[in-house]
Amino acid sequence: MPPGVSAVWNEIQTYFPLGQRVQSGEVVFDVGANIGLFSLSAWGQSEGKARIYSFEPMPSTCAICEANARRFDPCETGWQTLRVGLGAREETAMFHHFARLSVLSSRVRDRNRALEELDAMLCADRLGAPLGVFNPVPKAMRRASGRWIGGFLLASRPVAASVWTVSEAMRRLNVAQLDWLKIDVEGAELDVLRGVDTLDWPRIRRVLLEAENAEQELAARALLEAVGFRVETRDNPVFAGHNLKMMFAAR
Repeated sequence: MPPGVSAVWNEIQTYFPLGQRVQSGEVVFDVGANIGLFSLSAWGQSEGKARIYSFEPMPSTCAICEANARRFDPCETGWQTLRVGLGAREETAMFHHFARLSVLSSRVRDRNRALEELDAMLCADRLGAPLGVFNPVPKAMRRASGRWIGGFLLASRPVAASVWTVSEAMRRLNVAQLDWLKIDVEGAELDVLRGVDTLDWPRIRRVLLEAENAEQELAARALLEAVGFRVETRDNPVFAGHNLKMMFAAR
């Protein structure tokens, strides 16, 4: 498994609290599916007996997700990919697509912001995975290397894509109960939560969410607790030191 994919795969395993696994017959929304690694994990946990919907708005990335889905579910009996994003409202929106580092593609993170975030990470006293290999390197050299590497990896282009809401997706896909709502959309997680109609919240059993900063974490917690969830937050052990938090909400 390539190093970048391996890091994301290891991160995905931290989404699930101890003892919590996707069961046969449960419905999963993988919002921000990228190439489908979370969906694959859910598919394996359920032994191929869950209903999984992978939402990925970037065409080239969604094509890889679709290929992965068909490899493990060739007859499309339970794992479906959809080339749409989810957000606060139905619309056509512009995304920043990082073709060489597709996991960072986002509505809210452009190339300049991505470079600033990389530089801030490299300025830390101690770097967590996957940047820990740079710990012995002086900060000035780290930052210079980061500018050179980032200039190549973080080339981006605008891509227009359709956006639904969670509630609209539930209606279109005839989902009466959503057992797992996983959200990792690179900074726009609150928009996805705001796209759930009030009457639909009782039909959602669990939410798995990556919060990128303390402000987003507090806002997501307040919203989820207001609609009846118990919320747990923990550090992301894979990307240690990067301010990422894993949030798990259940009824």
